[in-house]
Formats: sequence, C-alpha cells, structure tokens
Amino acid sequence: DTAAGAAFALAALMNAALGLSGAGATNSGDAVRSAIARCPGAAETLLSLLDGGKAKVHSTVRTRAAGLLGRIATAPEASAALKTPGALQVLSAAIAANHELLASEPAGAAHRAGAKRGAPEAEAWVLEEREHLVRVAACALTTGHAAAAATGKATGKGKGPSSSPGVKEEGAPFLLQPAQVVAKLHASNALALLTSWLPEAVKDTRQGKGLVTAASVVMHPPKEARVGPKLSGNVVKCLVAVMEDPASAAAKRLFKMGLCERLVALLANSQDLAVRRNVAVCLAKAVRDPAANQRVRELRGIEMLVQLGPQL
Repeated sequence: DTAAGAAFALAALMNAALGLSGAGATNSGDAVRSAIARCPGAAETLLSLLDGGKAKVHSTVRTRAAGLLGRIATAPEASAALKTPGALQVLSAAIAANHELLASEPAGAAHRAGAKRGAPEAEAWVLEEREHLVRVAACALTTGHAAAAATGKATGKGKGPSSSPGVKEEGAPFLLQPAQVVAKLHASNALALLTSWLPEAVKDTRQGKGLVTAASVVMHPPKEARVGPKLSGNVVKCLVAVMEDPASAAAKRLFKMGLCERLVALLANSQDLAVRRNVAVCLAKAVRDPAANQRVRELRGIEMLVQLGPQL
C-alpha cells in the first residue's frame, strides 16, 4: 500500500505493456495492453491517480500512472474510459497542474535550460509526466471512437440511438463523440495548454515590429524552447482532431494563439518524418479556414508542403 510499492507495480506493468524485443520475440505488447485494459476499472483507477497535482498522490506514482494509461489507451476498453466527461475533467486538471509546475521555479528550470537528461529528479518527473499526459490526450482525441462505442455497447455503456450527440445507457458512463471531446478539452483550457507546449515561431525583429514572417518562421527556436518529437508529435495529433472543424470555437482560439505560425515553424525545423507528416495533415485541415489559409500562404507553408510532398 506504500507509494514505493505502487510505483514499482506501475513500472512493472509499463514494462510489460511495451512487450518483448529482439530476435525471436513474439509479444508486441498488444496482448498485454489489452489484458490490462480489460481489467475491471483499470483505466478509471489510473485516472484517479492523476489528481491534478495534489499532494495526496506521490509524484512518481502519478507519473507512472499517466505512463501506463498512455500505453493502454489504444485498447478499446481504456479508450472508452477516456471519453467520458469525468475522465476529461481529470485529464484537463492534470495537464493544468503540470503546466503550472513547468512555469514555476525550480520545476521548470530543466526545461528552460533544455536539459531533460541529467536534470534533478524534482524537475525530470514533471517533464516525463508531461509527455505521458500529452499521449493520453492524443488517445482521447484520436483513438478508437468507433471501437470504444462498440465496446460500450457490448458492456452496456454505449447503447443508444445513433442520432444522439453521445451514447449512454441507464447507469452507464456517457461516451462522448469526437467533436464533444474537442469541445470539453477546449472549455477546460486543455487544448490551449497543449498548444502552448509547441515552440513559438521566431519573430522577425529587423523592422522592429516583432512579427512572424516567412523569413523568420524557418529559423530554429531557442534551445530552451525546443521539445522532443514524441511530445510535439502527440500535441499535433491532438490538433489534427481539432482541425476536423476549423470553424469551431476551439480552432478559432488556437489560431489566435499563433497555431499556424507554430505549425509552419515545426514543419520547417523538425527533423522527424512522423512529426512532419502529422503537421502536414494538420495544416491541410486547418487551411480550410479562409483566414488560416491566408496566414499559412503568407508564411509560405503551402510551398513547404509542396516541396516536402514526396518525402511525406
């Protein structure tokens, strides 16, 4: 019942969920992840440990709970658990708490120094938790909506008329549809916080206006602002879901935060092909909005997409 015991148990489950590797390995981890997800209340228990940063749950336990949840979230059973209003509220609170820690001293010092490796433990776990939370958010927004609904029906959680905005059976959790998940995370400010974790585009100061231009957007952001491909890739996956409706209130808010500039800068500077592909998909959906289309063209983002097309 100790925090150390819980932390070790969660670490063991995380390792098992990764599966075996090397010559002769036959377990990809899928069976383990599915088995964990099928345990009654598994995802809900892990969610309960994401307490929004309260002291009652040890930081290591909370971080590993987020890590295990991120690994099993692709399984339909766990995916369904993430698509309820209560789960999204917990996830949003955890994202907000992590964001606050990163913005504070000294928890954000390692991030601002661009030194995740070798950082003191107090800083390193905040960065690790952030990566896990972003992965969970990406799964909540993009993974297995149809499978989750089917699982809900099979377990009595999703039966309902197809015309209803969500799916629910009496006494069962309400499973939200994709647009509703986006709306919930928008209302809780989680989408804005996720977007803020993408590096800002470099501003052009040559004329003293401090605006992002086609010349400045291709410049590498400062070292302290850079993030790894896992984090940026999963944030962009979240944004792809938002851009299914670029006219939505969620999308409009992110555009005002400089989303187009951040995406074009990431497309220009990332060396990770998977991240670039995600960015390309996100931009392709975003430019259906006239204002976003104009801004991306001003930054020569469309030209970049055309030039990178064969690679993507």
